[in-house]
Amino acid sequence: MSWQCGIDGCGTVFADLESMVAHQTNDHTHHECQVCGTVVPDGYLAISHAFSEHTRAEYVRAYDASAAAVRERETLLEEIGSLDREHGPEESHTTENEAQTTVSTDSNPLAESKSEPETGLGQFDR
Repeated sequence: MSWQCGIDGCGTVFADLESMVAHQTNDHTHHECQVCGTVVPDGYLAISHAFSEHTRAEYVRAYDASAAAVRERETLLEEIGSLDREHGPEESHTTENEAQTTVSTDSNPLAESKSEPETGLGQFDR
């Protein structure tokens, strides 16, 4: 499975999740958490922070998030977590024949707007 950064339409493709997260950390702006003010890298790490450090209720209040937006983000985090459990941290998450996964976000991955926002992680294309 390959991973594509979707922050602001970046589109850079990586062979593994770790490389994509390093790219999001080093090559894109950081995000200030609306709940606690912590500044975290945009994309995956921003979503991971929000859902590991704060309750759903805090997230919903801070970002005016819908239940669907919360479920979508939680599902994506669970999917990535299942890859870690299946492959372990030492193994690559890719094979030559696997599909590409897009991990996308907008400039404020956690913000909820009048229209449904990006998840911060994107869609898994299988």
